[in-house]
Amino acid sequence: MPNVLVTFPAFPAKTIQDVIAYGKANPGKINWASSGNGAGGHLALVLLAQQAGIKVLHVPFKGAGPAVTAMLGGETDLLFANSGVFLGHIKAGKLRPIAVCALTRLPLFPDVPTLHESGFPNFESSTYYGLLAPAGTARPILNRLHGELVKIIRSPESLERFASVGAIPVANTPEQFAEALRIDVAKWAKVIKEHGIKAD
Repeated sequence: MPNVLVTFPAFPAKTIQDVIAYGKANPGKINWASSGNGAGGHLALVLLAQQAGIKVLHVPFKGAGPAVTAMLGGETDLLFANSGVFLGHIKAGKLRPIAVCALTRLPLFPDVPTLHESGFPNFESSTYYGLLAPAGTARPILNRLHGELVKIIRSPESLERFASVGAIPVANTPEQFAEALRIDVAKWAKVIKEHGIKAD
């Protein structure tokens, strides 16, 4: 589930370019919410702010719910989270999506550009789910689990449900998932180390 950058309607920035211009003109004045120190949205905002060359004020909350509530009240300006967190508020016009943290646009928000196409090549940040088994689990068991799960993920019912919340089904192989985890851990570990981020 790719993260989506959202704001409340009164915030002046309408595009990611607007956000950057506003951030450069008002250093440290953008209140950027997250669901907590070390959370995916926090890491994404740190990486984007670094790449964009802007300084923002990070406002951590204890979960996505309180962060969304603060944004609805106009207490914070921006928030990265997956679309399931605030889909209802977007549909109601209470929050506005600015950019998607994926390489391709989401069918759920076809008019919302990706950061990748907006001058931040290969910028990706998402919440993803996978199934892990204890080390040493017999390969036939892994193969059986994998085969059954792929059938479920690719079923019409699952695909419809995924699309309705902005999720992208992957159903890759165990080896591909292990490699994706390795790459992601290395990528975010670098951000965490460079910025001295500690989880709450």
